[in-house]
Amino acid sequence: MKPWIAALLILVAAPAIGQQHQHGHLPYAGLEQRDIKALSERQMGDLRAVRGMGLALAAELNGYPGPLHVLEPSDKLGLSVEQKGEGAAVIRGDDDGGGGGR
Repeated sequence: MKPWIAALLILVAAPAIGQQHQHGHLPYAGLEQRDIKALSERQMGDLRAVRGMGLALAAELNGYPGPLHVLEPSDKLGLSVEQKGEGAAVIRGDDDGGGGGR
């Protein structure tokens, strides 16, 4: 192979090889340090405070409202004291939410 062809190939290939090893922004860098790798601290806080993860629409469309979505309008829904207590127990984590409903 002629030396000028080899030099040309190196000049053409070098930028592509260099770009392959430049990662720059790593979108998942640091996530492996989390307690639950797929959840941010905000998401963890929301779950601990029973604020959910934005899945209420899917649940409610399938007939399963979350406990806060039942307790907040409890007067309008006409819930009994027992029903309110059961909902509060779910929020506190005293109940698994099975409740014998559906």
